[in-house]
Amino acid sequence: MPRRAKPANADSPYPPGWEPFLDAIRADVDDDTPRLVFADWLQENGDEERAELIRLQCASERAPAGHPDNAERHRRIEVLFHANWDRWTRGLPHWVRRDRFIHSFIRGFIAEVSMTAARFAKDGEAVTRLTALSTVNFSRTNVGVFRSPLLKRVGGLYLDFVDSARVDALASNPHLSALRYLFVGTQSDSGGSRWTRSVNGGALDRLFANPSLVGLRQFLLKGPPHGDVVASALAAGRFTALEQLELNRSRLSAEGLKAVVRSASAASLRGLYVAGNLIGDDGIRHMVEAPNLGRIQSLNLVNCGLTSESVRLLADWPGLRTVRSLQLSRNGFPIEHADLIRKSHYATALPESSLR
Repeated sequence: MPRRAKPANADSPYPPGWEPFLDAIRADVDDDTPRLVFADWLQENGDEERAELIRLQCASERAPAGHPDNAERHRRIEVLFHANWDRWTRGLPHWVRRDRFIHSFIRGFIAEVSMTAARFAKDGEAVTRLTALSTVNFSRTNVGVFRSPLLKRVGGLYLDFVDSARVDALASNPHLSALRYLFVGTQSDSGGSRWTRSVNGGALDRLFANPSLVGLRQFLLKGPPHGDVVASALAAGRFTALEQLELNRSRLSAEGLKAVVRSASAASLRGLYVAGNLIGDDGIRHMVEAPNLGRIQSLNLVNCGLTSESVRLLADWPGLRTVRSLQLSRNGFPIEHADLIRKSHYATALPESSLR
């Protein structure tokens, strides 16, 4: 006979005693283990359907696309949502509860929200306390948002309209140890290329010097032309867990790329995206000569000023063994020359359709 659920707090979607489990989940939002431990505890404390949701969504998220079990998992997830939405969103603000989107929940919890500074001031405590956020998208924010200790409960920040003052505020925040994902960018005016706000290199340099940021796994820079500043920060050797780096159109130089691929981050990198930077053949030479770049699965080298010499270097690169996606268009050679890479005996993981 199912155990009767313990009564939840009036402002909580969980049985009493849930707080340490959420703290453990937020400490590493990418790890399934604390989520599954929480699922076991929920089942033992009467919330079997929330436990089932966590297990189903973790399994579905990690399964390959097209896995035969996913369709049945998704059908069961829909049933669980229709029966439990109001209870599972108890205590959250009305703007979260009213959407009733299944995709709001990832691996058992609401994962992504967008907030203005005013909404964060009003509802940030409830939202960050009651769920495990993998990403917060801030818009129309003031500097105070970036100094908030509530960011210790956030796994990722998407900052698409920031300036140096806001980046500096984030740089001084000691509560970023849970951050695994960080997008720093600026929005261009409609139809133009002028950036509406600017971020200077000094602010980015200070951000990467923040000792609480060392758990970062994904960093994306869009707009500010400071690729070499980021490269220099990585060369300092503190970001040993970085898995994805995007510095597209950031004026990253060949020497900057050299700093990246010879940094302590190189050993963990799986995705490297440097499209639109004139790194040239020298940049590719630095990359293929790097001793620890052995886990790369995705490379974007579009419009990087490469010639057929880069094609030869890549074809002879043992690191190509792990690459599953390679983008080379808009360079200084006919794209059909990339057939040399397709024929490389190192291109064992590269599907035909992934080289473009």
